[in-house]
Amino acid sequence: MIKHGVRKRILYGALIFLISYPLFLGAWICVKPFYGRLIGKAGVTLSAMTTGAVPKTIETGKDKTEARLAKAILTDRGLADIHIDLTFSISSYSFNMPLTLALVAALYPFTGWRLRNIAEALAILAAIHLLYVYSYCTYQTFITGTKYGGIKMGLGNQLFWEFLWSFTDNMVIRFEPFLIAFYLWMRAGHKTAFRQGAGQQDRG
Repeated sequence: MIKHGVRKRILYGALIFLISYPLFLGAWICVKPFYGRLIGKAGVTLSAMTTGAVPKTIETGKDKTEARLAKAILTDRGLADIHIDLTFSISSYSFNMPLTLALVAALYPFTGWRLRNIAEALAILAAIHLLYVYSYCTYQTFITGTKYGGIKMGLGNQLFWEFLWSFTDNMVIRFEPFLIAFYLWMRAGHKTAFRQGAGQQDRG
């Protein structure tokens, strides 16, 4: 049976979630283009460094990042550049952002707002989004470069990048709110809950 103190914290957390979610959703609509520009540029640049391509343009709108990379290949006529066009939606990797932030806020009754833990969680969240962009751009660049003969890609490399992109897209991004909440819970929440429960038993 759930004790009164635990029930009270659950209700408090649920109330925080219901209030904070629409606030985070509204704020995220305004912040998303700037965040997408930062993550998109970083992801495309890192991918270009990995594949040996050169970023030509990286443009971010309200919900879309478009990038063009150039990759030098050797042809019968000598060196030539192939252009690789990449387009991805900001929402495709950040659609869970308001929900994740609301869950982080809702954990306050259990974990408190420890700035260090929250900063770590936000860093992990940004790293997940960066991995999404990086793995997508790298996979698409390798595939396009292989098609035109500019990049030699073995079966092992192809499977690795395809798996990394698919796993990030189909698993990590979709479960990120619970991954971040679980991380915060493991960092502080479960200890706080057990300590509070033990304290209540001692007083009883």
